[in-house]
Amino acid sequence: MYELIKSLCSKNGISITYLCEHVTGSKGNLQTWKKDNIKPTSLKKIADYFDVSVDYLLGRTDNPDSHKK
Repeated sequence: MYELIKSLCSKNGISITYLCEHVTGSKGNLQTWKKDNIKPTSLKKIADYFDVSVDYLLGRTDNPDSHKK
């Protein structure tokens, strides 16, 4: 999950540190993210930020747009 989020950051021209600070208010949470230990509320915010589904971030689908109807 961390590598996927890192890839999304790269594709969108931001650092994962910036995203972590934007989502959680602290870049210190990045270490827990690296262990794929991301809180559900943060995961939802990340999905919203990139306009992808949470299932996509979790690896449950290869379709980032599965949340769109």
